[in-house]
Amino acid sequence: MAMYRHLDHIAAGAPESVIASARQYASEYGGLRFRVLGGVLEGDLWLAARRPRLSITRAPDGTYMYLAADHGDAQCALVISESGAFGSSWTREFGGLFDSVEHMLECVALWDQVEGWLYVTVFTGDPDKAVELADGLVADEASAGTTSRWWIGADSAVVVEPYLTAAARTTPQVTVLARTNHEAARLATLFSTLPPLNTGFAAAHLRATVGRSGGA
Repeated sequence: MAMYRHLDHIAAGAPESVIASARQYASEYGGLRFRVLGGVLEGDLWLAARRPRLSITRAPDGTYMYLAADHGDAQCALVISESGAFGSSWTREFGGLFDSVEHMLECVALWDQVEGWLYVTVFTGDPDKAVELADGLVADEASAGTTSRWWIGADSAVVVEPYLTAAARTTPQVTVLARTNHEAARLATLFSTLPPLNTGFAAAHLRATVGRSGGA
């Protein structure tokens, strides 16, 4: 591995604690590759893909972050901040997506659990009304974070995640899922007269089914 050390890119002044964290992350997660079935990271995700290369960058606010993963579709960098949050970076800024790598993996695992479920609506705003109307949902503790969280029931689920783009991060994206056609129709009827819940029907129709978006 020593032959690759010259490929490291470490910004001047990076604390030893950040360098050590980056090396530990590469050692623990290097080469882990999987497909994310839905949400902000939907697609092929390859953790610590550039291992053993380290890429540590300084953000405009003076904090540091290191490259965390490669993605099959995302045009931004996926990085980990000094505090350990997993996020995205377009122009050296950090935008939090998940509170930690472990939090990200918990949320990704939940998308696996709802493979084949139907998208009902995907809108920007507050999830509370959707959670109330879906009824019978329980907050998933493992996915509860400052930016992303899930509520799950036997036949429906509500997911909150930030947008990947920095300009749209101030308000989260809310996704409502249903296990059956009957439940999807019930929820669509309940949401039909309630903005912003009803503004995401077209987006849901395009995504179709978890793991088979767009009918693929």
